[in-house]
Amino acid sequence: MASYEVRQYTTTTTSRTSTRQQREEAPELSFELPWSDRTDGQQLQFEQQQQVQHGSRTLDSLSRRIHQTRAGRIRDALFPETADSALAGDATLGRLTLSGGASGDFTAVQRLAEPARTLKTAVVNVINYQEDADVAAHAAVELCRLMRDSDQTVSMRAATLILLLCKKQACRLAFATQLDLIECLLAAAARPSNADMLRTCIGALCHISRSEQGCVCIFQCRERAVPLLVHLLGQGDDRVLFYSITCLRAILLCVEEARAELRACDGVVVITRLLRHGDIRFLALLVDCLQLVAFGNEETKLLILKSGGTVELVDILRRANYEKLLFVTARLLKVLSVCSSNKPVIVESGGMNALGRHLRSESGRLVINVLWTLRNLSDQAYHLRDMDQLLRDLVDLLGSQDMDYVICAAGILCNLTCWNPHNKAVVTGSNGAVALTQTLCAAQDREEVTEPVVCALRHITHQHDQAHAAAEAVRYHYGVTVLLKLLTEVQSRRPLVKAALGLCRNLALFDENCAPLREQGLVEAAVDALQQLSAPGSPGGSLISGDVLDGVASEEVTEAALACLQALCREHLSREALLGLRPPVMPLLAQALHSNQEHIQRCVAGLLAEVTADPRAAQQLEGEGAAARLTQLLHSRNDAVATYAAAILYQMAADKPADYRARLQSELAHSLARDQPGEPPAYTWNDAGGAGSVSISRQFDAHSMDGPRSYQQQDGNQSGAPSPHHSGSLHNSRYNLQSLTEQMDV
Repeated sequence: MASYEVRQYTTTTTSRTSTRQQREEAPELSFELPWSDRTDGQQLQFEQQQQVQHGSRTLDSLSRRIHQTRAGRIRDALFPETADSALAGDATLGRLTLSGGASGDFTAVQRLAEPARTLKTAVVNVINYQEDADVAAHAAVELCRLMRDSDQTVSMRAATLILLLCKKQACRLAFATQLDLIECLLAAAARPSNADMLRTCIGALCHISRSEQGCVCIFQCRERAVPLLVHLLGQGDDRVLFYSITCLRAILLCVEEARAELRACDGVVVITRLLRHGDIRFLALLVDCLQLVAFGNEETKLLILKSGGTVELVDILRRANYEKLLFVTARLLKVLSVCSSNKPVIVESGGMNALGRHLRSESGRLVINVLWTLRNLSDQAYHLRDMDQLLRDLVDLLGSQDMDYVICAAGILCNLTCWNPHNKAVVTGSNGAVALTQTLCAAQDREEVTEPVVCALRHITHQHDQAHAAAEAVRYHYGVTVLLKLLTEVQSRRPLVKAALGLCRNLALFDENCAPLREQGLVEAAVDALQQLSAPGSPGGSLISGDVLDGVASEEVTEAALACLQALCREHLSREALLGLRPPVMPLLAQALHSNQEHIQRCVAGLLAEVTADPRAAQQLEGEGAAARLTQLLHSRNDAVATYAAAILYQMAADKPADYRARLQSELAHSLARDQPGEPPAYTWNDAGGAGSVSISRQFDAHSMDGPRSYQQQDGNQSGAPSPHHSGSLHNSRYNLQSLTEQMDV
């Protein structure tokens, strides 16, 4: 029994020992109760165990980091793939500090870690890129040999491999210098027997042309490249068409000599005929090619017109919505709009409204090209009457912050309102007079803005039903002050001086504007403009003509100043201001009667007819010896000149003896006899107001109706010089030769 007990005890002790060893060697297992089945004590114990385990791992990690060298810690941070597995597996490594915890402030080494990894990736990519380029350069020779193989299967596989390699930038750039490889691709594409080979080879060429060096190498194959691409544009395969036009466009863009070669092989006609294609992206490439070829070449512009391309381009603008296509089309039309043959065709085919529908586009580059094109076309479209929405959009653009928009919009409005009462009324009814006046006040120091704005205001304040409202808008919005500032304080160029004087003349035709104009110094400004054009060295000076400055002849400014004074001097206070100037202005006006320019004679005589209503002016004029010259002007072939001369002589003879007045009556009767029996007079004569009370009609148009300006741009430059303008003619007069003769009868 005793031995049994001892034996049993020993067994029990041995069993306990082996169980303890197994428990120490076996991995620790933990059985977690479901959340709902845990008691509060069990949950607290579990969380404490987790915290202890996490703290143990953190202490171990910190211990390893402390025992690392500085170089090791930097290497682990910058290049974690080289770190010890225990450190690399620590998710909190990057955010631990040597102080023993996580911190939101990174150390300098940690901040450099991300850029270092980026730099390493870039270096690896460069190494791989160079390896790809080297491999492609070495493989090009073998690929050329395989392309020339008589077995079509072998050559097809070689072409497919070239296409795949060309999709990588490094290989593509390497192939761009391999002239033999490009020759093989062109030769294979020229063989029409295999459609798959054609698509593959032209696709590879298209990828190679994405670099400038590739375009140069393709073009160096002068006997094949451009003519082959033009020939392929006649293929029915859309993929071949797309590859061909893409490659051709890249060559035209990079190699200027290719444009002449395209013209020589009838490429312009081929491309123009494809404008009816339905793919908008393909059309964008076609139009861009035409723009590159047509820029600066009149022959190409005429060829596009002859092939029907101009009308097709307008139709594209009318139906398309793809921004890139609209942009390149507007840019090509801008090039064509400086061609005298294309311009009327664009206008007649509805180009103004087709362009105008894109003025509200969100694309700035499209809008500015549309505006430049409209400005180029506007001198041919001033007679159109169906552009109401276009005119309203242009008025709205006057408030833009972009000065290029404002300059173009003002120039277009200037031309479209010329000689067109309907357009004048539309602009005025759209608050255009106010917008133009506000633009004038806001940009008075920029002549490229003020000159077209003043011209547009000059047009809309004359000869239409709402001219009075437009004139009032100019006065109410401080336009008179700015106009006189431009004439007196600013050294304005001739076009602006001429336009400002013309606008002041139109404003002066309305009685309520005469006082503000006079008070602002218009009489002095107009006389200064005349004196600046007078010839020095002659008594009182004489108005000269013939010199042209900034596209405006001196006689045009003279005519504008005289017409302005003529309209203003209908008011007696303005006449007194003119007669009170020192030095006296009458000698200058007397000399101006001797001008050989008929329109200058008419304007001077019209002004003197108003001024000599004052007896003092008549006496001064007679003292200058003007009676003889006025007697000669009675026989002028211009009815207006003869009528004004008769009125002046009549007023000068008010205090003369009867025999003098009898001789004058004879001269007037002789002048009246010039009209042939049975023929209507050139003008409708109305009764004068009586002796000493003569006035000029508001219908008289000596200056305000200039012709539309032609913006002669070189295929898209932003500025253009206006062409010389021609003045209008006398439409009506209230001086009546018959009435004057009867009143002179003694």
